[in-house]
Amino acid sequence: MKRLEDKICIITGADSEIGKSTARAFSEEGARLMLVGINHEHLNDLKTEISKNGSQVETFALDVALGDSINHIFEKTASLLGNVSVLVNIVLPFFHDGGEDVHTEKWDEDTARDARICFLCCRSAFAAMSGTGGGSIVNIAPATALKGLSGGNTMASVSGGIFAMTQTLAIDYAPSDVRVNAISLGVFKTDSYRDLREKRESEFEKKLLRHIPLGRLGKTDEIAKAAVFLGCSDSSYITGAMLPVDGGYSIG
Repeated sequence: MKRLEDKICIITGADSEIGKSTARAFSEEGARLMLVGINHEHLNDLKTEISKNGSQVETFALDVALGDSINHIFEKTASLLGNVSVLVNIVLPFFHDGGEDVHTEKWDEDTARDARICFLCCRSAFAAMSGTGGGSIVNIAPATALKGLSGGNTMASVSGGIFAMTQTLAIDYAPSDVRVNAISLGVFKTDSYRDLREKRESEFEKKLLRHIPLGRLGKTDEIAKAAVFLGCSDSSYITGAMLPVDGGYSIG
């Protein structure tokens, strides 16, 4: 039997490369999906792709300016798919070139938006899961909260808050059998990384790899597999954990 057979799963950030890989992996394990993101076209393309294997997939284009749109995600999911069992929050804050170049207003906007959306999704998921036998929440954010990286101050601030939030919510939600865990992202082969590399010195990647014990960048399906593990019953006795999927970056 597939590990997420007929489980209703919401994936936020599904229009990102990591989100797309996660959605594919959840689909392969039998999940019924609500894909949430900002880019409506990317969501629809992903829905078309995944639906070809027989998976039930719905989409929700999120308007980050409207706080009540978070509640609408869960209302639409319940209406079209059923009660949510797994929530995966993929939080990928913007990477700025350097701390001195970040305007205060922009820093406030980025950190408040990303942390707020993550919290509101967790809160709505708990409300949906707590009365129906529990569930699993997986928060995914960059490892810059654990190991500094030049230009990563906004990412570190958001990630640090999300990792701390994960542990606090794990304690609060445990009596209702709702597990909350986090995945700490290393550096992966994505378009956003390639854009960053082009802006840096020619030796940037070579220097970066010296800090990754496994000596390579990650592949997005490696994140997806970790998310499936934390989302399914294989991790039924794990809550409040932070799983580094970073090739050893956080200890290198």
